[in-house]
Amino acid sequence: MREDWSRLLHADAFSREEVDAAEAQPVSWTEPLPAYLASMRYQFGWLADYLARHAAQELVMIVIGDHQPVGTVSGPDQPWDVPVHVIASDPALLARFEAAGFITGLTPPQQPLGPMHELTQLLANAFSSPPRDTPPRNAPP
Repeated sequence: MREDWSRLLHADAFSREEVDAAEAQPVSWTEPLPAYLASMRYQFGWLADYLARHAAQELVMIVIGDHQPVGTVSGPDQPWDVPVHVIASDPALLARFEAAGFITGLTPPQQPLGPMHELTQLLANAFSSPPRDTPPRNAPP
């Protein structure tokens, strides 16, 4: 995907050829699904490439979707829910997220976890909960 990840922090993150190729892509408001799927493949591809090259051993990454696709992709009367993914190297932390309602994989659950304004508290609870095998601080040894 990216040979030089440090370029992404600068104004010349993409070469002229990359920009021209992106701008030459046709836009179809009547058949947007192929472009939407290509965009998702690209986004998850660069994320996987970044993680493969730069992820620390002790990794926690939260990936939050920003909005639904256009209605011709998602269908009529779809909810405004967005995906939230937790990528972590700590199995105990992942277990706390699963206990909070997160599921393994990329397919969203049938029911959303809740509204976006409750996400901060959900994340804080998962990060601040002690591992299940850790006794409370005031408990005798």
